[in-house]
Amino acid sequence: MLMRDVPIGVLWSDLSTKLSIAPFRWAPKSIAGCPVTTYMDTQTGICDEFGLHIQAEAFALEKDEVKLDAMLPLVFNIISSDSGSLFGQVRLVASREKLIPLQQHLAFFFRPEPVKTPYAILVAVENLVESTVEDHQKEFVCKIVGHLFAYRPRPEHTTDSVFRVSTSRADQRWCIT
Repeated sequence: MLMRDVPIGVLWSDLSTKLSIAPFRWAPKSIAGCPVTTYMDTQTGICDEFGLHIQAEAFALEKDEVKLDAMLPLVFNIISSDSGSLFGQVRLVASREKLIPLQQHLAFFFRPEPVKTPYAILVAVENLVESTVEDHQKEFVCKIVGHLFAYRPRPEHTTDSVFRVSTSRADQRWCIT
């Protein structure tokens, strides 16, 4: 490991070839192959032998919405589990992704500013670890399984595929492997 503090923009850099070994599957093989937007983030994560540790708000698919024998649709609407209001529509970046099986613990987070494109990474949560620091906050261990675009659909472009999502805390801890 040569870098401890890593700009979290590397997580959204789906154009660069990634390493294939856990816990560094999120990391580009070459930092030089990443687009300039990779480094525009002011937020950094901490890289160690377990993966890339970040703090971010995420949207988790509700467990009762998930059918384990199905695949994630290429386009789906997301609504708040608290209010029932429509957040928007999400589309898998199909040119880069394969079909993704629905799993009990899928979540996604959007890239923070300054990038204007509502672009998210889709992760599968694999484990939950109790923090060793004083606040005892839990950290979700996950791997990237896809990339998403989100937008507000016009009424004529809505879809029958709808998922309820719950929102995590803005400072939720994640370890990307």
